[in-house]
This record gives sequence, C-alpha cells and structure tokens, in this order.
Amino acid sequence: MRKILSDAVRALVAVLCISAASPAAAATINWTLSGVLFEDGGSASGTFSIDSATGAVTAFNVSTTTTGFMSGATYEPTTSITARDIYTPNSVGFALISDDGTYAYHFIILQFANALTSAGLNALVFGDYYEGQGSWECQDACARARAASSGFAVGAEAVATPIPPALPLFAAGLAGLGWLAGRQRRKRIRSKATSHG
Repeated sequence: MRKILSDAVRALVAVLCISAASPAAAATINWTLSGVLFEDGGSASGTFSIDSATGAVTAFNVSTTTTGFMSGATYEPTTSITARDIYTPNSVGFALISDDGTYAYHFIILQFANALTSAGLNALVFGDYYEGQGSWECQDACARARAASSGFAVGAEAVATPIPPALPLFAAGLAGLGWLAGRQRRKRIRSKATSHG
C-alpha cells in the first residue's frame, strides 16, 4: 500500500513539474512606426509594445527629428512617462520629464485608427492638435506644436517565451524526486541492516 501511495506521489510531482515547465504565450504586441511625417518636415520613428490583455504600454523607444520650428526628442523609459487612451481608446502618448521630475516639457500623442491590442497595420489619425485630435508633438507647454501628416504602425505579436518561474519549480520537483528516491534507498539499507543483525 505504501509503495502504491509513494508511486502516486512521484507521478503527481512529475506531472506538476512537466506542466509548470511548458511555455506560455506572451501577450505582447510590438509596434513599429513607419513613414511618420510632421507638417513641418520632421519625422518620428521607433517602437513601442502593448500588453494585448491589459492595453498597458510595456516598452517604448520613439524618436522625433529637429526642424527649424521644433527640436526633436527621444522618448524612452529612463527619461519619459507614457499614457494610454489620452484622447481616444486607440491612442498612446509619451512625455519627456524634467531632470527634477516636476514637469513634462515635450509631448507626443499618436492616435490610431484601430485598437493597439491586436496586431496588424494601423494607420495614424490626423486632425487638429489644438483640439486634442489626431497625432501630434509639442514642446514648451505646447507653445510650439506640429501635427502628423502621414504614417502608420505595424504591430506583430511577440514570440511565445517560457514562464520564468517554471525553471525553479522544475528544479524543486527534481529535488523532491531525488529526496524521495534517497528516502527509499535509506529504508532498504536499514531493512537489510536489521535483517542481518
């Protein structure tokens, strides 16, 4: 009876270890800007990532170019903050923050025709940036602003990756199996010692 119970426990541990180590699908859409131009001749390029389940921005690195009218900027996590659905459900925005963290001095808003939680080709929406519509960039508390005049983003699903905690679970399962095997061996040794003694 004990042997059957012991074998059942081992089998259960093995099944748990194997199932915990199987890969899980990543729910991230990686977006790449393409052909994004502003009315003053400047451009925007770069990437950002959206969690398809929550809609949260998980990574970003977007740069704009300098023109005679406005300076360019690089929006990335160490210098900028991000927000979703600022004016519409299909928008994403980035803001450069001052060194002391007290104010944002450069903004970009990208409004898209379709949801950012599904991969595919997604055209920018154009409109009046003074009314908070369309895609635009501004600086100096929006004293200077420029509207986007063309462009789109291409979204692709991230490749599935293994769940990081699975490896420690697998190792713990192997250690547990090793402990059970050692325990059985010690019982056999004790049993032989008492039968010979």
